Amino acid sequence: MWMPAFSEGIAMCQVCRHASCRDLLDHIYRLTGRIDALKKTIDALSREAEARRLQTMPGVGPIAALAIETFAPPMETFKCGRDFAAWLGLVPLQKSTGGEQGLGKTSKMGQCDIRRMLIIGAMVWSDGHRGRARPRAPGSRA
Repeated sequence: MWMPAFSEGIAMCQVCRHASCRDLLDHIYRLTGRIDALKKTIDALSREAEARRLQTMPGVGPIAALAIETFAPPMETFKCGRDFAAWLGLVPLQKSTGGEQGLGKTSKMGQCDIRRMLIIGAMVWSDGHRGRARPRAPGSRA
């Protein structure tokens, strides 16, 4: 007597599971379309002069180049590369006492998103180039 009710419950669960899976697949399909559109936009923007120049650095791809171009102030505001690194939070804290200067841990006080992308890019690049010669600067001779 309880078997028909049990089998109806199982049938209802299967219908719900199929409907949920169908909804999830539709959602994935819509997101895939949006991701493809974003990829095309990123590719188009990364072909501009400033982003292309930034991508010549090892470990900097289109997304990191666009993030630097978008969120960093103009490079003319920094006197040198160390100032930009300090803005990112990549330089060690300076601790000096009695004329002795010491360097502490990395400050990590700057722009965390760009810093994270640059660190990840550098780690990926260095893992792939372990034991190989260092890259030459663009335009330099061997």
